[in-house]
Order: sequence, then C-alpha cells, then structure tokens
Amino acid sequence: ACEMVAAGARPGDIAREFYQNRSLASIELEGRTVGHMSLSGDGEAVLSWLSLADFAECGAVKADAEPMIDLLRSLRGVRVACMLREQEGEVRGSFRSKDDTDVAAIAGEFGGGGHKGAAGCTIFAPLDAVKAQIVAACGEALEALGAQA
Repeated sequence: ACEMVAAGARPGDIAREFYQNRSLASIELEGRTVGHMSLSGDGEAVLSWLSLADFAECGAVKADAEPMIDLLRSLRGVRVACMLREQEGEVRGSFRSKDDTDVAAIAGEFGGGGHKGAAGCTIFAPLDAVKAQIVAACGEALEALGAQA
C-alpha cells in the first residue's frame, strides 16, 4: 500500500469510490431488505430476502444486492445472518456469522458450502418454502453451539 501511495494512489479517493458509490437501485433494495427482515433465536439470527419483483420494481441487478448480507450481519446481537435472493426457479442464500457458528454447515444442509464464517447455497424451491427451512436450520445451529458452551 505504501508503494502505491508513493506512486500516486490516493487512498481517500479509492475508499470513496469503493464504499460511497452505490446505485439508487441498491439503496432501494436496502430499504426492502430491512422491510423483509425477521429475527429469530432471541435475536441471534436474522433473515431477509429479495424477490424477483423487488429487483424488477427497483430496476436492480444482482450486484446491487451485494451489500445486503453485511447490512444484516451488522445488527447488534445477531450471530448469524442470512440473505436470500430469488432467481428464476431457485433461491440463492448467503450466510455470515460473527462468532463460532459454522454457517458452512448450515449451507451444507442445502447442498452449498463455503467457510465457517461465510457460506452460500442454491435451493431449487419457492422463496416462501426456503425462508422457513433456513430459519429452522439457523435455529438448530445456534442451539447446537449453545449446547457446546
């Protein structure tokens, strides 16, 4: 990084371009993400989702939804966050944890995988059915971790 700055890179400009340059569609999706958000497990797990209709109504593309999982994980008290994104004929799930909860194991239950703190899966089922399955799986993971403590 020092070499880049010495060569003329401007960290402030780079940070502003990267962190403060979202599309209007992404901000609109953020509102919908918060509106769809539900907590479970005494507030330790959070789930939200975006439907195909949400994307169409906001004029959004997949990249506009990327910040949403981190928005959910940032909520105080949350240990596990899951963001569901409906696609044609499937639902894509992204998981993040803030502690020792193994979200790769949760994603693995649905044929996915990843790392202990960040994982994903694709489920070939309707969005409403997937939401219920994910809430149950997150609850079981938190209970199992609590039993180990």
